[in-house]
Amino acid sequence: MGHKQKNDCAELLKISKLIIWDEAPMAQKYCFEALDKTLKDIMTGSKSSNIIFGRKVVAFDGLIPDKEYLSSATVDNYDVNGNEAFDILTKKFHNTLITSGLPNHIIKLKIGTLIMLLRNIDQSEGLCNGTRLIVTRLANHVIEAKIISGKNVRALIYIPRMDISPT
Repeated sequence: MGHKQKNDCAELLKISKLIIWDEAPMAQKYCFEALDKTLKDIMTGSKSSNIIFGRKVVAFDGLIPDKEYLSSATVDNYDVNGNEAFDILTKKFHNTLITSGLPNHIIKLKIGTLIMLLRNIDQSEGLCNGTRLIVTRLANHVIEAKIISGKNVRALIYIPRMDISPT
């Protein structure tokens, strides 16, 4: 790239208000570091500045479209004993209910999404309430994620689909 093109590119970066990086989770960490140093150099004149991305707003976009996980949307009719009111409640209505202690009917995730466990799954492996993870793979009945806080940081774990009901 010639000197003029480098200057033109630098000038374009200087006047940009927003930089959107598509498919960012696929990039290696060195690419992020290179962008950070380049923007620091262009915006402040120093690659070692403490100003992240030279104060530019950088939006990192994800991949693999969203994957939707749906609840089973069934109601335990054990205690209703033929009560007609329960017969008219539709599955669509059940799916709109938000119940304390249960996830919503639809959860949309994508690779690179940060998630937090709200239930203890396996305390010996560090999978307890409050553990933060980053989604690495999405399958139909299991989510693969990497632990990013607490015990076993960087460990790859699998979160299976679970049956739960409110207490």
